[in-house]
Amino acid sequence: MALKYLLVALVAVSAVNPAATLASALYPSSSSSPEPQLSLQIQVLQEVVASILSGRTIVLYFDRAITPQTLRQITTLFILQDCSLVLVDLGSDGEEWCHKQSLVVLRGENIIHVAVFINDPRPFFMSVNIDTRWKPKYFLMYSLSIKDEVASLGVWSLAAHQSHNIFVDRFPTFEGYRFLLGTWFYDFPYLHQAKNKPEGEGDGVQVEVLNALATKLNYTFDLTTEPPDEKWGSFENGSWNGMLGMVHREEKNFTVNYFGYTNKRIEDFDATVSYWMEGFGLALLEPQPLPKWRKSSELVPEPVPREIGREQLLNSTIRLITLRNRQRAAWRLSGALAVPRLVTGRLCCSCTCMSLLDTFTL
Repeated sequence: MALKYLLVALVAVSAVNPAATLASALYPSSSSSPEPQLSLQIQVLQEVVASILSGRTIVLYFDRAITPQTLRQITTLFILQDCSLVLVDLGSDGEEWCHKQSLVVLRGENIIHVAVFINDPRPFFMSVNIDTRWKPKYFLMYSLSIKDEVASLGVWSLAAHQSHNIFVDRFPTFEGYRFLLGTWFYDFPYLHQAKNKPEGEGDGVQVEVLNALATKLNYTFDLTTEPPDEKWGSFENGSWNGMLGMVHREEKNFTVNYFGYTNKRIEDFDATVSYWMEGFGLALLEPQPLPKWRKSSELVPEPVPREIGREQLLNSTIRLITLRNRQRAAWRLSGALAVPRLVTGRLCCSCTCMSLLDTFTL
């Protein structure tokens, strides 16, 4: 069963049961019937998949103790429900597997992680947990083994579980927990020292948000007036400093100051949805008018209408710019009308420049 790090995206789109064909390609030929002692567990898993997990993207962790025929039937259950599968071997190195996965797989908002096992899967998940990026939102552990140490949480009923309520909110409140925040009172109007109040008592938008959430979620909090190193939070010399450093070293639970997103911050920290966007602009003094000798509009005539013919143009008087070296003179025509280059012969015109009378060859 060499299925280590196998990524499979399978969708049943044909009426000729492509799931069975695809599953057969993944596993050795064997009977599709589950082992007799696992029939009830497979039936319940089928109901869970069909009623709740249908059409979802699934990260499926499987135990090597599961026989090939049973594993094939389990994966077929998901394939028949249009589920995309990422298969993970619980016998592999969890930390190594995490390093090879994207953030979408490890903590995607719409991805459900399902572990189907017989033996104790905790060694794998303890290894996975070393990588702080692994943080699934939905995680279902399904045991195919009925042992004495497994505690029953209730009886499965398809009628009572038609929605996602199998993923119950185990912590509706924080039950009065006191959070320690790594903050800095240098963030007006978001967080600053409260006026006419004792030193260390904060005020601002962040405090109002924290108080509103505390009323609903039942918690208290302590703020930090400033980080010890007086830094905001950046990754330097292999470690985080400032407020983010206190959080990363687990000295504080979290921080609420005004932070921007960077790739490194997103990789090492979780953030709430942005509730404030700020734009920046650049303002400069209006420049002084250019001197006349630098203005092209002062050196050339008004734009020549396109309707003027070539002969009329050449017979027009053109202003000239006299350079220091009188042997070098230039003339300019404004507008988009240009005189085509003559292949044969030369075209001459007499041009008047101030009191000088020179002849130029075009």
